[in-house]
Amino acid sequence: MASRAPIFGTIDLYRNRLESQGILSDLDNAGPGVSRTKDEVTISAINRNFPGRSGPGQMYLASPLTVAASVIEGKIAAYCPRDARVPHNAA
Repeated sequence: MASRAPIFGTIDLYRNRLESQGILSDLDNAGPGVSRTKDEVTISAINRNFPGRSGPGQMYLASPLTVAASVIEGKIAAYCPRDARVPHNAA
């Protein structure tokens, strides 16, 4: 049986794209979202962030896209689609 091309939206398609852009290793090394000390800050998309559950540090609740953008930036950052960064009328 011949192998099929990936269908848009499959995990392989996204994984390959992230890997080719060098982003996948950042996401793989992001960790479980747990602080180890009081001065660490954690950002999570999981709403079970009551005090102590994710370590002794500060916890911020955010959307999954904001969490991913923050991992890539290395600090809390807003998600901004690539298309929104460049004006549509730019030459």
